[in-house]
Amino acid sequence: MQELDEQVISQYVVTIQRLFKTRQFEQRWLIVTPFTRPDGEYIELELVPRDDGKVLITDNCSTVDYLFSTGVNVEAADFKPLLSLITRGFGIETSSEEIYKAASIDSIGHDLHRVLNAILGISFLAYRKRLLQPRELRIRKRFPTLVRDSLNKMKEITYKSETIKGKLITHTFPFCVYVNERKKCLVHPLTANTESEALREAMILGFRWIDIKERENKYRKIAVVDDADSRKATYWGNGPMQILGELSDKVVSWSKREALEEVLRE
Repeated sequence: MQELDEQVISQYVVTIQRLFKTRQFEQRWLIVTPFTRPDGEYIELELVPRDDGKVLITDNCSTVDYLFSTGVNVEAADFKPLLSLITRGFGIETSSEEIYKAASIDSIGHDLHRVLNAILGISFLAYRKRLLQPRELRIRKRFPTLVRDSLNKMKEITYKSETIKGKLITHTFPFCVYVNERKKCLVHPLTANTESEALREAMILGFRWIDIKERENKYRKIAVVDDADSRKATYWGNGPMQILGELSDKVVSWSKREALEEVLRE
């Protein structure tokens, strides 16, 4: 099995490497990545050497321009604080409408990866105001009910809905869990019907975790992911699960829900 794991990782790395395209313009490099925005356009980044020895990784304002083209009000009062919150969560920066990171040569690969993740998340803000259809609403309600039923079966564990002020906005979570009457953690159910929805839900929850942590950090943050069947499991894939893994304290897959109680008691 270890040999198979190594082969899969090796092939994936080689495949990704081949899909990246680069072009040089004098001292600047344009990188066309294999990752796409919701409209199918490939994400492009520019690398610009600086006099201080660092390399500027920038999207040249293309991400915010994309949101504007989809109808997002980028001048709205809540947009720029949200944009800043997302970029801070990934350790990158914004200036006006540009998303960028000044990277050292030693960290440029890691920083490029973080900039890409942030751009993917910001791009999905285009779906913020999308209306849910009745069937989607029923599915969304069903999974939290399953999580609630599971919590009800656990001894000496209680929960209640909790409203928490973050640095920018106020959040309401359905399950603030107590173990032996001691506040322990926030448990948040996540379900999705498409790959893009899974990525969006992961990013939104990640933003909420970041916003709360900016104000106070007394809650353990647990994401419970609906992967009850193979179809749903594929939606979460590497991208959403990686985001949740980075920004949550724990991620519990519903297919392994027996681990939830153990996580709560840690």
